[in-house]
Amino acid sequence: MSREQRSRLVIEPEIQYALIRQLCGQWFLHLVASLILLGMLQVLLGGYFRPWSEHWQQIWPTLASLTLAMLCLLPVYIRNSLKLSNRFVGPIHRFRSELRTIAGGKQYEPIHFRDADFWPALARELDEAMDALANRSGGANVGAGNVPGGGIVFPTGDSLNGGALDGDFPRPDHPAS
Repeated sequence: MSREQRSRLVIEPEIQYALIRQLCGQWFLHLVASLILLGMLQVLLGGYFRPWSEHWQQIWPTLASLTLAMLCLLPVYIRNSLKLSNRFVGPIHRFRSELRTIAGGKQYEPIHFRDADFWPALARELDEAMDALANRSGGANVGAGNVPGGGIVFPTGDSLNGGALDGDFPRPDHPAS
């Protein structure tokens, strides 16, 4: 496991901004509900038959301070939500990046997530799947022992079209020979 901090707060904008929009909507509804409740309590407990102007004079400092406190807390909520979302978005981002690396035919290196990240088993399962794939292919061109550092190299391009792996990995656009 890695102990380093992420350098970016937003890793997957589509997902994380959707969470922030949801958080801001809920925050706004909470603020409105709190203000309405405070107003209702003032009217009910402060004398129902008093004119609204008297209620407003008594309640506006409380409403203003509550609104100000909620506005001050909003950036804290947003930052903490982004930091928390990094714990599940970060591993998925890294997993997808590694899949693109594999699809590009580059060397596969076992992945490790940060200590506080969610889904640590995802990295372990990908490593196990890559090891199983390397063992199943016979190790001719694939295998942890062939690459310095224990990585796995997968054949790409023409080697899949006419190479030794054609029978092992049938492709739907080419008839089997």
